[in-house]
Amino acid sequence: MDLKTDTNSHTTNQEYHKQDQTIELEGEETLDPSLQEYDSIYPLSNIRIEKSRMSLYEIKRRIERKDIETAPDFQRESVWRQKQKSELRESITFYT
Repeated sequence: MDLKTDTNSHTTNQEYHKQDQTIELEGEETLDPSLQEYDSIYPLSNIRIEKSRMSLYEIKRRIERKDIETAPDFQRESVWRQKQKSELRESITFYT
């Protein structure tokens, strides 16, 4: 954040940080991960994360065998822009 000040602004860098520290968020107490009991929601024995390189054929085969969950209950928000999604579909169509 740019903290440039003009003649009408009297907030110094130190005052800005002091103000920033006093902000309280609604529901802030639930943000502490040590207070969460994630294991009861998503038991670690049910979660499998792996990093690997697979061909499109292998991904398709694993989805058909239900080895890859394509619609889990927990999913982050969409992070790809529409153009990126379109380019991915195009590359899959072109190379299959």
